[in-house]
Amino acid sequence: METGGTAYYLYCILPQGRLSHLAAGGINGGEVFTRASGNLAAILSEVRVADFCGATAEARLMDLAWVGPRACQHEAVIEEAMRQSPILPARFGTLFRSIASLDEFLSCQTDRIASFFHWLGDRREWAVKGMVDRARAQTPHSAEGQANTADALPGVAYFQRKRNETSAAKELNQRLKAICREVALDLQQASNGFRERRVVDPAAGESPSEVIASWAFVLPPAAEEEFRQRLERLNRLHISTGLAFRLSGPWPPYSFAPLLASEGQI
Repeated sequence: METGGTAYYLYCILPQGRLSHLAAGGINGGEVFTRASGNLAAILSEVRVADFCGATAEARLMDLAWVGPRACQHEAVIEEAMRQSPILPARFGTLFRSIASLDEFLSCQTDRIASFFHWLGDRREWAVKGMVDRARAQTPHSAEGQANTADALPGVAYFQRKRNETSAAKELNQRLKAICREVALDLQQASNGFRERRVVDPAAGESPSEVIASWAFVLPPAAEEEFRQRLERLNRLHISTGLAFRLSGPWPPYSFAPLLASEGQI
């Protein structure tokens, strides 16, 4: 792959005429600009192809110290645009070889992108994470099982404790999964879209709470307060189980955006 020269870095796509101004700077300090194409517009900046493609770029893209600030720049542009218009966010590192290839991409995908904006309307994505403090969530039977091993011989007691711990952990996981299913179904009744997301626990080992569920919901602004209140009610209901459900957002609609591909992309 040719890694010399520059390419056009795509941040997001939006309906034409909805954006007034962008103050955020682009990746590596590049100037952000808008390219109109029919009823759509793309937010772009120029970058060096070598920063994202080729053998040396592969190592950089695995380096959080390099990726982190640029990912933040990527998100800053998208979030500023999102405050002015519905958007279809692009993934980090989406490049086009030329403006012509971008125009061809937008032309080919116009109907699909327009359908997405029609469905999205003024709604926004919100995230809910299910957190559990396992020390608080232990089943009542665990204490009973420990008591049953008190009079056993040391070797026998050890294996009995291990069996009890395994059984208690399995029972706890089943109970937590059942509660999370009930909560997700309850919240879906107050939303217009739902996606289950991959669970990532960045605080693993640093916090007593563990992420066990990750969901995305689409909500119109008028329904956001009702959704918050519903979530607070569910948290009060399940506080004794060691479970807590945390709301964050609004976020760019990554979880609901259609996957778009083009021959013009690098």
